[in-house]
Amino acid sequence: MKTTADPTASLRTLVERFAESIATNSVGETAIHETHISIVLVVGEFAYKFKKAVDLGFLDFSTLDRRRHFCERELEFNQRYAPDLYIDVVPITGSAASPRMGNGGTVIEYAVRIDRKSTRLNSSHQIISYAVFCLKKK
Repeated sequence: MKTTADPTASLRTLVERFAESIATNSVGETAIHETHISIVLVVGEFAYKFKKAVDLGFLDFSTLDRRRHFCERELEFNQRYAPDLYIDVVPITGSAASPRMGNGGTVIEYAVRIDRKSTRLNSSHQIISYAVFCLKKK
Protein backbone atom coordinates (compact mmCIF):
# COMPACT_ATOMS: atom_id res chain seq x y z
CA MET A 1 0.00 0.00 0.00
CA LYS A 2 1.44 3.36 -1.05
CA THR A 3 1.06 6.23 1.38
CA THR A 4 1.43 9.88 0.56
CA ALA A 5 2.17 12.76 2.86
CA ASP A 6 -0.71 15.07 3.67
CA PRO A 7 0.37 18.47 2.26
CA THR A 8 -1.88 20.31 4.71
CA ALA A 9 -0.24 18.56 7.66
CA SER A 10 3.20 19.39 6.23
CA LEU A 11 2.22 23.06 5.81
CA ARG A 12 0.78 23.20 9.31
CA THR A 13 4.06 21.85 10.71
CA LEU A 14 6.01 24.41 8.68
CA VAL A 15 3.74 27.22 9.96
CA GLU A 16 4.14 26.02 13.57
CA ARG A 17 7.95 25.99 13.20
CA PHE A 18 7.86 29.41 11.52
CA ALA A 19 5.74 30.72 14.42
CA GLU A 20 8.33 29.45 16.89
CA SER A 21 11.14 31.15 14.99
CA ILE A 22 9.51 34.58 14.90
CA ALA A 23 7.51 34.51 18.16
CA THR A 24 10.66 35.04 20.23
CA ASN A 25 10.94 38.54 18.74
CA SER A 26 7.22 39.34 18.98
CA VAL A 27 4.88 40.48 21.69
CA GLY A 28 1.24 39.51 21.97
CA GLU A 29 -1.05 36.79 20.76
CA THR A 30 0.16 33.85 18.69
CA ALA A 31 -2.54 31.78 16.99
CA ILE A 32 -2.99 29.56 13.96
CA HIS A 33 -6.29 29.43 12.09
CA GLU A 34 -7.27 27.25 9.14
CA THR A 35 -9.74 27.61 6.33
CA HIS A 36 -10.28 25.09 3.55
CA ILE A 37 -7.66 26.84 1.39
CA SER A 38 -5.27 28.59 3.79
CA ILE A 39 -3.54 28.65 7.14
CA VAL A 40 -3.20 32.02 8.88
CA LEU A 41 -0.54 32.57 11.49
CA VAL A 42 -1.17 35.50 13.82
CA VAL A 43 1.94 36.50 15.74
CA GLY A 44 2.88 39.86 17.23
CA GLU A 45 2.10 42.77 14.92
CA PHE A 46 1.50 40.63 11.83
CA ALA A 47 -0.54 37.85 10.33
CA TYR A 48 0.92 35.55 7.69
CA LYS A 49 -1.49 33.89 5.30
CA PHE A 50 -0.22 30.68 3.70
CA LYS A 51 -2.05 28.96 0.85
CA LYS A 52 -2.61 25.22 1.20
CA ALA A 53 -1.31 22.98 -1.60
CA VAL A 54 -4.80 22.07 -2.84
CA ASP A 55 -6.45 21.71 -6.24
CA LEU A 56 -10.21 22.08 -5.94
CA GLY A 57 -10.84 22.36 -9.66
CA PHE A 58 -12.04 25.95 -9.49
CA LEU A 59 -8.93 26.84 -7.46
CA ASP A 60 -5.45 25.37 -7.94
CA PHE A 61 -2.71 26.07 -5.37
CA SER A 62 -1.04 22.71 -5.96
CA THR A 63 2.45 23.99 -6.81
CA LEU A 64 4.78 26.44 -5.12
CA ASP A 65 4.74 28.64 -8.23
CA ARG A 66 0.91 28.77 -8.18
CA ARG A 67 0.87 29.62 -4.49
CA ARG A 68 3.36 32.45 -5.10
CA HIS A 69 1.25 33.70 -8.02
CA PHE A 70 -1.97 33.72 -6.00
CA CYS A 71 -0.28 35.33 -2.99
CA GLU A 72 0.84 38.12 -5.32
CA ARG A 73 -2.64 38.41 -6.84
CA GLU A 74 -4.23 38.56 -3.36
CA LEU A 75 -1.78 41.27 -2.35
CA GLU A 76 -2.42 43.24 -5.55
CA PHE A 77 -6.19 42.98 -5.20
CA ASN A 78 -6.40 43.73 -1.49
CA GLN A 79 -3.93 46.61 -1.49
CA ARG A 80 -6.46 48.51 -3.59
CA TYR A 81 -9.04 48.23 -0.81
CA ALA A 82 -6.83 48.01 2.26
CA PRO A 83 -3.36 49.37 1.49
CA ASP A 84 -2.64 49.89 5.18
CA LEU A 85 -3.22 46.20 5.95
CA TYR A 86 -1.67 44.18 3.13
CA ILE A 87 2.10 44.67 3.26
CA ASP A 88 3.84 42.20 0.99
CA VAL A 89 4.43 38.61 -0.05
CA VAL A 90 7.25 37.07 1.93
CA PRO A 91 9.34 34.12 0.78
CA ILE A 92 9.90 31.44 3.40
CA THR A 93 13.32 29.83 3.10
CA GLY A 94 15.33 27.30 5.06
CA SER A 95 13.73 23.94 5.72
CA ALA A 96 10.38 22.70 7.00
CA ALA A 97 12.04 22.00 10.34
CA SER A 98 13.72 25.40 10.48
CA PRO A 99 11.90 27.92 8.26
CA ARG A 100 12.80 31.58 8.17
CA MET A 101 11.62 34.66 6.36
CA GLY A 102 13.72 35.58 3.33
CA ASN A 103 17.48 35.67 3.93
CA GLY A 104 18.28 34.09 0.57
CA GLY A 105 18.37 30.40 -0.07
CA THR A 106 15.79 28.17 -1.65
CA VAL A 107 12.20 29.29 -1.22
CA ILE A 108 10.05 26.56 0.33
CA GLU A 109 6.79 28.53 0.69
CA TYR A 110 5.22 31.99 0.35
CA ALA A 111 2.91 33.94 2.64
CA VAL A 112 0.97 37.19 2.45
CA ARG A 113 1.99 39.46 5.34
CA ILE A 114 -0.86 41.45 6.90
CA ASP A 115 -0.39 44.31 9.37
CA ARG A 116 -2.32 43.91 12.63
CA LYS A 117 -1.47 47.37 14.02
CA SER A 118 -4.34 48.92 12.14
CA THR A 119 -7.36 49.54 14.32
CA ARG A 120 -9.44 47.84 11.63
CA LEU A 121 -7.98 44.41 12.50
CA ASN A 122 -7.09 43.89 16.12
CA SER A 123 -7.95 40.24 16.69
CA SER A 124 -7.17 37.01 14.90
CA HIS A 125 -10.91 36.43 14.35
CA GLN A 126 -11.20 39.75 12.51
CA ILE A 127 -8.19 38.89 10.33
CA ILE A 128 -9.73 35.57 9.29
CA SER A 129 -13.12 37.19 8.66
CA TYR A 130 -11.54 39.93 6.56
CA ALA A 131 -9.44 37.45 4.58
CA VAL A 132 -12.51 35.34 3.79
CA PHE A 133 -14.46 38.49 2.86
CA CYS A 134 -11.72 39.51 0.41
CA LEU A 135 -11.69 36.05 -1.16
CA LYS A 136 -15.45 36.23 -1.72
CA LYS A 137 -15.07 39.58 -3.52
CA LYS A 138 -12.68 38.08 -6.10
